[in-house]
Amino acid sequence: MTALTKSVESSKDGKTLILFNDKSGSMSGEPFKALKEGCLSLKDELFNAKDKCSFEKVFVNFYDDRLVPKEIKKMSEYVSHIQNMNIGGMTNFTICMEEIYQQAKRSNKGDELSIVFFTDG
Repeated sequence: MTALTKSVESSKDGKTLILFNDKSGSMSGEPFKALKEGCLSLKDELFNAKDKCSFEKVFVNFYDDRLVPKEIKKMSEYVSHIQNMNIGGMTNFTICMEEIYQQAKRSNKGDELSIVFFTDG
C-alpha cells in the first residue's frame, strides 16, 4: 500500500498534491521519457475507477525557466497534460519555490500539502 493509496482510504478534504516536473533542456531524451512514464504510472493511485481523485486538489506543474501550472480534476486531463508537454529552456527552481509559497498562503491551517519534484538536478 502506497502513501497515495492510504490517502484514498481517508478523507481527501484539505489535501493538495503538487507535482513539479522538470522540462528543462538537460532532461532531453531518456530522462524526460522516464519522467513522463513515472507520472503516468501514478494515475491509478491518484484516480479511482469512478474518476474520483484521492486529493482535494492536484496541480501538475512543468517548469524550466517558466512555470506551466495546471490544476487537474480528471484522469483524462492528467494524462493529456503529461503526454503533451515538451522539453523547454533552462532550469529555474525559484519559480517553483514561489509557487509552493503561494499555495501554502492559500491553504487553511491544518491542510496537507504533498510536494513532489521530478528533476535531474
